[in-house]
Amino acid sequence: MEEEIRPVEIRDLNKTQLIWLAVLLSFVISIATGIVTVTLMQQAPTGVTQTINRVVQQTIEKVTPDYTPGKTQTVVVKEDDLVVDAVSKIRENTGSLYAVDDGSYVGSVFSLGSGTFVTSVGNIETGRAYIIKKDKVVYDIKKSTSSTELGIAILSASNAQGDEKKLSNVSIGKDSDVKPGQTLVIASSDSVQKGVVQSIKEENVKSGDKIVFSWNVINIGVPLYQLPLGPVVNLDGDLVGFLVENSKGSEIVGIDAVEKFITNPVVLPTPVATQSVTP
Repeated sequence: MEEEIRPVEIRDLNKTQLIWLAVLLSFVISIATGIVTVTLMQQAPTGVTQTINRVVQQTIEKVTPDYTPGKTQTVVVKEDDLVVDAVSKIRENTGSLYAVDDGSYVGSVFSLGSGTFVTSVGNIETGRAYIIKKDKVVYDIKKSTSSTELGIAILSASNAQGDEKKLSNVSIGKDSDVKPGQTLVIASSDSVQKGVVQSIKEENVKSGDKIVFSWNVINIGVPLYQLPLGPVVNLDGDLVGFLVENSKGSEIVGIDAVEKFITNPVVLPTPVATQSVTP
């Protein structure tokens, strides 16, 4: 008896054959769609054809990325731009110190946040009232601790509105991050001086044979005695020290000693012996 031959049905196809069937149908439909589209475009009015072409062209322009393989864009950052940014950052927290009794200007002050201000004026007089002015805001000084040997004073100040808490956060560096050849900027409230680090040495105050306090001095190769006292920053805007005037003259005291003095404001005696060590 002869076997009956019946047509192949879709359910008889395996997965591979189904995929090839789908590809074939898609190909046939694409060709048919293209023929119909071309025929309709030829029969369409000129205005409709122009509109369709314009839409297609704008769509391609938006989808196609503006990218050229192998093309590298070089961005040149000038040192002057870095100096401008660093000065702008540091002056956001710089104010002025005034005596209350006669209104005289004493020097610039710098906010470290939380109502703590640092000034390079190390001879704050006990019993004399001072105020800080910053952007027309007045802060009353509640407590002050000064060191003529180190050349700085720490001031705790605030006002009823709590404006001292609104000052920008300060980025503080470390003495160990300061290297010879690095550019530093002395940025007081009304003066800017740029210099290159030449060397870093250690100074200390001793009581007998015991070192009471030590700090790093940063030499930037410019005459410091002619410059207004104030904060010293690197080109990233990090505070790295203060230009002060103490018993040794004008010098840049590293920020590590300032932070150490804030934490432990020791009373420094007149130095009996002073050592200078170049690391």
